[in-house]
Amino acid sequence: MRVGEDGPVTQHGYPYPESGQYGQGPQYPPASHTQPPSAGYAVPPGTPGYGHAGYPPAGGFAGQQNAGYASQQPTAPNGQELADVWMRLVARLVDGLIVGGVLTIIAIPIMIVVFVVSLGSLETDANGNTTGGLSFLVVVLVSELVVFLLAFVAQYVYDVEMCKRTGQTVGKRIMKLRVTPLDPNLPLDRGVLAKRWLVSGLGGLVPGLSLLNPLWCLWDQPYRQCLHDKFAKTVVVKVPA
Repeated sequence: MRVGEDGPVTQHGYPYPESGQYGQGPQYPPASHTQPPSAGYAVPPGTPGYGHAGYPPAGGFAGQQNAGYASQQPTAPNGQELADVWMRLVARLVDGLIVGGVLTIIAIPIMIVVFVVSLGSLETDANGNTTGGLSFLVVVLVSELVVFLLAFVAQYVYDVEMCKRTGQTVGKRIMKLRVTPLDPNLPLDRGVLAKRWLVSGLGGLVPGLSLLNPLWCLWDQPYRQCLHDKFAKTVVVKVPA
């Protein structure tokens, strides 16, 4: 320690505090509230994705991700979101159960009546031989043909006549789907729906087409169309909530 002009000096060259000032820390000028923020930490005004004081907007980053996901969903030319493949499958299963159930209710009584009447027409001669078997076979075949035609008529009424007003069958209404023309300026009329039925209904007579038709939408781009959609130029979309 040495003595300077202002009093004793420590070995580092700083003077000891004067008497009565021991215990007081170093004095600093008061902080100014008008000083600009440190460079590099301020968030520029109008920065996308940030709200007040640099925090994300309401909904956070998860909301931004969900919005981006929704914007990537494929849409039809009219702007509506396309139906998911599994939703179309469920709707088709519901429709098949409805049409099949109605046909069963109609066909079973017809077959019973035909069978009973045909058995009554059979005769046995003196030698024990049964006659009238050919007519019995013809009646059975004709009755099966009638039931077969009824199936196509029922499918037509269900897919065309019931669908032309709203674009929905019962299955599509349950799954909140709708058939719409590919061209938004065209109406969904009987002719368009009949073209769909020709492939989905009568097309079932072509070997393999009944299986290929509904599976086509699994890989079709960009509108997830089945073959009957392509033939009729339609798409299936989700009904807005």
